[in-house]
Amino acid sequence: MYDPSFDAVFEISDSAAVADARWWGGEPLWVTAERQGQIAASYFWPGSEAAIEGVRPHYWVHYDVRVPDSARVRQVLDWLSLPATARPTFVTLYFSEVDHAGHESGPDSPAVARAILQVDAAIGRLQDGLNARGLSDHVNVIVVADHGMAAISTDSVVALDDYLSLDALTRITGGNPEPGLWPRAGLEDSVVRALTGKNSHLSVWRRDSIPERFHYRSHPRIPPVVVLAAPGWSVAARRSDVASHPDRFSGGTHGYDDTVSVMRALFVAAGPAFRQGYTAAPFRNIHIYDLIAGILGLGAAANDGSPDSTATLLRETRGPR
Repeated sequence: MYDPSFDAVFEISDSAAVADARWWGGEPLWVTAERQGQIAASYFWPGSEAAIEGVRPHYWVHYDVRVPDSARVRQVLDWLSLPATARPTFVTLYFSEVDHAGHESGPDSPAVARAILQVDAAIGRLQDGLNARGLSDHVNVIVVADHGMAAISTDSVVALDDYLSLDALTRITGGNPEPGLWPRAGLEDSVVRALTGKNSHLSVWRRDSIPERFHYRSHPRIPPVVVLAAPGWSVAARRSDVASHPDRFSGGTHGYDDTVSVMRALFVAAGPAFRQGYTAAPFRNIHIYDLIAGILGLGAAANDGSPDSTATLLRETRGPR
């Protein structure tokens, strides 16, 4: 994403940008916990390397995809084995294998099946470690994903330069399948006209006309023009990009309309706070902040979620704290 106010671009692969608190809005759970006298820990999570609102988790590490899952689990168990005065009440733990396999090979590939087994084994080691330490009745474990995954191929790509001279743009931000376009001064209307209705697999919006259900209009980092491919389709800047970088347009990706079933994410939870054997109706991930804040007895910061949306998951009804 691009921020016009300080004329900089954020890339998740840029370690300096990731650690720059200017890029992070809202209040993460670890900040809420630390501010209210609890101890938080993070073994990888987006934003945990930055001092958001001047606060980091008490325990945190720089992201390194090379760290084996076993080491990540071992460290979390070590944190939970600390004396009460040093023990975290909230811990994040991230496994990257399923996402990586889905992008590279597609969601229905054998590689994804292997990755699921690998992560399942890691979660099993975590649960075994909790059992061995007598913590199973004291720790709530939530397994959650941030998105689904759709299969893509080089046969299903919309190229912007089939309809538009890229000289009309100062930059393209975001990525496949939802790039953001920043037209040169005075060219926004011509860019929109060049793309609108030209390909049935591509939706085109000015920022102020993006559907309200996306909640994606008001922030200055949102591009003046946003395009979104239909599920299973990709967007390339240039038709030549497909031939020169076929790996970018094959395998799997996410970022499609969130009402599409393949974009749904996983939520599984177990522990003393949760009902057993219960299958909940689908809910939006934005409600998880309030859910965890309530379990920890924290006063939630202002956010777009609601504790009522996840109340049925709990053994007892919990309202706002």
